[in-house]
Amino acid sequence: MACAVIGSGITGLALALFLARQGHAVTVFEAQPHVAPLLSGFSRQGLHFDIGFHVGGGLHPTGLLSRWLKALGVFDLLHGIPEDHCDTFCIGNKTYIFPSGRSRLAAFVARHFPEAASILSAFIDASMAEGSDSPYLNPHLRKPPQGLSFSGLSLTEQFARFPLPPDLQAILATRSLLYGVSPSNASWRDYAMLAGSYFLSAGSWDGGGQALVDACCTRLREAKVSVRTNTPVCGLDADASGVHGIVLADGTRYPCSTCFYTGHPKNLARFLPRVLVRPAYFTKIRELPETSSALLLFGELFEPVFQGNACYLLPNASIDFKPLEEEEPTLCLYRSPKPNQRAVLGICLLDESTRSGQSYAQWKAGLVAKAKAHIEERLPAIRGKWRIVDAATPDTMRRWIHGATGSLFGVSHDHTSVPILPATRIPRFFLAGSNILLPGILGCIVSAAIAVGIAFGHDAVLQEFRQCADA
Repeated sequence: MACAVIGSGITGLALALFLARQGHAVTVFEAQPHVAPLLSGFSRQGLHFDIGFHVGGGLHPTGLLSRWLKALGVFDLLHGIPEDHCDTFCIGNKTYIFPSGRSRLAAFVARHFPEAASILSAFIDASMAEGSDSPYLNPHLRKPPQGLSFSGLSLTEQFARFPLPPDLQAILATRSLLYGVSPSNASWRDYAMLAGSYFLSAGSWDGGGQALVDACCTRLREAKVSVRTNTPVCGLDADASGVHGIVLADGTRYPCSTCFYTGHPKNLARFLPRVLVRPAYFTKIRELPETSSALLLFGELFEPVFQGNACYLLPNASIDFKPLEEEEPTLCLYRSPKPNQRAVLGICLLDESTRSGQSYAQWKAGLVAKAKAHIEERLPAIRGKWRIVDAATPDTMRRWIHGATGSLFGVSHDHTSVPILPATRIPRFFLAGSNILLPGILGCIVSAAIAVGIAFGHDAVLQEFRQCADA
């Protein structure tokens, strides 16, 4: 069966691999000049900035992310996965080196928060229990999927059930930053399924996002999957009977019998034939909440100034994330996972409503100066030991990553939102990706697997996932 995949991010690459392994003829269409532009990152002044992948959870041999990477056939192409990942947390005037791995976490809590050892253990157990009812998250579950479950419980409400010390709560809460939702809005189920895997293991591999893209492209070439870059798609050729093809920006029609869309859902308004979709659907898409905007700093570290791959600068033990425009913003620094690389990425949340009438250049320069000052105030060891190479504002995100939106991670997966379903009213047209179901590398791969399962049957796509768990 001829399948078209629109978008070559990790979702599109995973879709293509799953489909090819089932014997379908697959073509991937990417509007940008390069495959997976966000996940691949970019290079400047001899530095490579990994903006699409900083760290992943569940990378131990039996971890959830490892199993799905094995199901894709790319795990053996990734090297240098660490066993002792840790992050630095600066909270007020205190510094914590927070590890991954349950035994190391137990030792950390015994040293810093001995009174909370049993509570943290129960919190981790609760996170592990979430998602166990889905065969896409529990390879030992031998039953068909029961549809998407939804819980209105927020991470903040879950913290109320587990009265952990404020500093420890703040450390745990930062994991929801990995998909751009504040703890008070973050869904406990999403947090548990994605961030919860970091309790068991966390890290990256040599080369980060680019290495994952290269591994996927290697397997796609072996499967003879065509990937067409510089080829934007502007429309869907479909009627009430289903998909017949897609329309490219140059007017060319590409025939296909099934189409998977991985872009931002708000772009569907100019993509789908309106006679086939109810107006309420477009209204729902238009009203989807977005994650926060952000300023991204791209810098060079002349020497290490913090342990681990990430440093979180929190002014106090509050679990609320504050934007750069406020007095004590939440700031994050991520070091490149490439060996011997000195690139560092800074993330500073923004509240764009404060943007004044000044020129873009003045606005951007002011944000960069403010962010640099806050970082050096909160992390004095970095003064004189780094430089800022460039920066990206939400305007950059609008032009490049999320189309019409400038948010950091696209659609917000908060505890009040019901996700858009992968299946649509148009037969054989499906949605997938971080905007649709779950964020992060794991979320994108699982979303791709579910979309393929809905399209062609769950057993085939789950078979390899289960085999990876049994091996």
